[in-house]
Amino acid sequence: MIKNDQVDLNTAPLARIFALKQRQYTLAILGLMFVVSIVVTVVAFIQGIFIRQIINSSVLVITAVCIVALLRSQIHIVWPSYVTVIFFHLMATNGLFSNGGISTYAASILPVLPIISALLLGKRAAYVSFLYALLVATISGGLWIYGMHPENITPLEDQPLFALLVLFITITCAFGAFYDFMAATTRSEEQIKQYSIMLEDEVDRRLKAEQQVKNAMNAKSRFLSTISHELRTPLNSIIGFNNRLINQELTERGNACTEQIRISSDVLLNKIDDLLAFTEISFGKSQINKKTFVINDLFLALKNEFSERYIDNNNNLSFQFDGVECETCDGDVKKIQRAIHNLIDNGLKYTKNGEVIVTVKCIRDTDVGNDIATNRLIINVKDNGMGIPKAKMEQLFDAFTQVDMSTSRSYEGIGLGLASSYHLACLFGGSLEVKPNLDKGTTFVLSIPITIN
Repeated sequence: MIKNDQVDLNTAPLARIFALKQRQYTLAILGLMFVVSIVVTVVAFIQGIFIRQIINSSVLVITAVCIVALLRSQIHIVWPSYVTVIFFHLMATNGLFSNGGISTYAASILPVLPIISALLLGKRAAYVSFLYALLVATISGGLWIYGMHPENITPLEDQPLFALLVLFITITCAFGAFYDFMAATTRSEEQIKQYSIMLEDEVDRRLKAEQQVKNAMNAKSRFLSTISHELRTPLNSIIGFNNRLINQELTERGNACTEQIRISSDVLLNKIDDLLAFTEISFGKSQINKKTFVINDLFLALKNEFSERYIDNNNNLSFQFDGVECETCDGDVKKIQRAIHNLIDNGLKYTKNGEVIVTVKCIRDTDVGNDIATNRLIINVKDNGMGIPKAKMEQLFDAFTQVDMSTSRSYEGIGLGLASSYHLACLFGGSLEVKPNLDKGTTFVLSIPITIN
């Protein structure tokens, strides 16, 4: 049953179906109660019994008002059901006591009250109605036992006919309430079946769309892998022939040209390696190959990789170790180096006449429950460059995405560096976070689980 005071009929499909179901049989039951009110009111006026005329007429008017309010409302409102049920209890109580009490035909109306309450308002209202009917029956029975019950004010000659009328009303109310409920339930079941069919069709469409996306992703993976290898093969030839030229005695112009070819080839090779590595990682084709390495050697190699890069932008690249530089570790040194390389490269790219500071420390995490200790290598890459707008933070680690995606941007790159580092961190079981600096620039925090020998 709907427990809220109001239910919007424009909500989700299933909620709308059930709301419409309750609205339909609520109107039907209230209509049935309205007809019953008309009958008993007419009988009261024929018999000339004033108390019944007042109470039955009041219930008739109130039921009519509640039906009109429910019909005019665009949403399913519950208060008309509460009001009608309360006044129907009042009318039934009056009918019981004015017709001789629990020992007469009028007692047959009491079991109908919890049924109507349950259908209109739910089981909690049914419990209350049942307790009320039980209380009324107990009081009436007690009065009858002690000979104190009021007299039956229905004229003696009308009592048999009135008894048949009460029985007819009782049966009609019970049957009508259940019939309306079953009819509304049948309509709701049919609507639910139609909705289920629609959902199944939607699921089929989405499954097909999902399969198409998977096929497209696989095709993308194959394409990126193929194009990376296809670009790498001729580039290796260019690098090889250029190295042979470097070893020859060339003019000053020739040496400058071969040096430019070497630099450009290295840049292009790094981009191809990034593309190939990202393809393998993002599609689950990359594995961790652990080897023993010294932390100081790892960062010395990184510093040598950027010896020309930070000079070009007049930047200063420095490394700070928190007593871990001489530690020997087990891990995939190539992938760790690539993840850190991308972060440093990003800092140097977007920093001019500034500095990039790489701090390295190791912390020991303890799982209290299992008493297991693990080591995490924490690398902070801090720059004082242009910084990252807050609006771009969420998509920072998306592939092929840069802060400035315009064709006139001042910075090169294909937008794979940070995405590759993020996927590598996830592959290690670690994390990568970005934090804006208080003054200028950003700090990337890379956390990697490692084994220290």
